[in-house]
Amino acid sequence: MQAIMHQDGVLGKAKGTPMTTHAVTLQLPEHVYLRLQRMAQATQQSCDAVVLHAIQVGAPPSWEDAPAACQADLAALDSEHIPACRMAPATG
Repeated sequence: MQAIMHQDGVLGKAKGTPMTTHAVTLQLPEHVYLRLQRMAQATQQSCDAVVLHAIQVGAPPSWEDAPAACQADLAALDSEHIPACRMAPATG
C-alpha cells in the first residue's frame, strides 16, 4: 500500500468539524496489507477507509477530548514528554 488520502481532502471529526488531510506513504509487510485488503473487500469499503479506521482505533485519544479540568495538565505532558512526530523519508 503506497498512499492513504481521501479524494475530497476533508474529513469530518466526531464533532463534525472539517479538517484537512495529508497523504501518507507506508511500507507495510505483505501479510498486513493483505489482511487490510481482505477486510476492505469483505466490508465493501475502500482500502483507504479500512486503513484510516485502523489508525483511528489504534491511535491514542486526544487530550482535547478529556474533561476540561484535565486538559491543561494533559497538554503540558504532551509538550514535555512526547516529541513531535518526525517523518522519515521513504525508501525504495
